[in-house]
Amino acid sequence: MTDLAPAHRRGEAVSYFSVALYLGLALGPSLGERVLGDGHFSRVWVLAAALVVVAAALGSRVQDAPGGGRHVGGQGGRRAARSQLVHPAGLVPGAALGLGTVSFAAFAAFMPLHARAVGAGASGPVFLVFAG
Repeated sequence: MTDLAPAHRRGEAVSYFSVALYLGLALGPSLGERVLGDGHFSRVWVLAAALVVVAAALGSRVQDAPGGGRHVGGQGGRRAARSQLVHPAGLVPGAALGLGTVSFAAFAAFMPLHARAVGAGASGPVFLVFAG
């Protein structure tokens, strides 16, 4: 995300990326629960597959940063930046975002069971409140 954004808007680019990620995590379970209905799991899987195809199609349209890649310094310069899958400077922020995502996944996995156990029925409203 930061390679595609101008230097003065990199923080904004990262925030849009994280909003998209967490919005999907917050709204996805509600949508899945609605599509599931009375136990139609095949519909949920078809919807999930369709959304993956849409995301892949949108992602394939992303072009390289202007100038063929950002110079990251150090040995190798542009060539090293283009050949690395993950830049070392992104490891700590990426790990923090990943740990937040893993913890939310645990919450999302058990919330539907807890909602039923306490008699709340559907857990969709919990995820909608989270999204809000």
